[in-house]
Amino acid sequence: MESEQDKSEQNKERLLKILWLKGTFGILHYLADHGKSQYRDLEPLVSSYTLTHRLGQLLEYGFVEHHFEKTKTRKEWYEITEKGRKVLESMKILKNAFYNLILCITLALSFTVVMR
Repeated sequence: MESEQDKSEQNKERLLKILWLKGTFGILHYLADHGKSQYRDLEPLVSSYTLTHRLGQLLEYGFVEHHFEKTKTRKEWYEITEKGRKVLESMKILKNAFYNLILCITLALSFTVVMR
């Protein structure tokens, strides 16, 4: 039988995996920049299949909200949540740190080659 700690660890691993899957960063970034957005606004970012699944995952974790109004005309849109904004900011920091690390490694390797 699986313990609560095991389930929690699996949930964390799943979340980390989702955060770095194709489209996650772009969707969150787009919603943060543009506010209320319809599905069709997000379609250029990834394939329809990926967009549908990624939005479902982002909704599940509370990073995105789905709004629907059925008035005379149907209105439907997505918005990033405060939780989603915080996650996006963390992703940006990690992305920049990774980029800087790669840059430092590249420079160090270039310097090593020059010194030989």
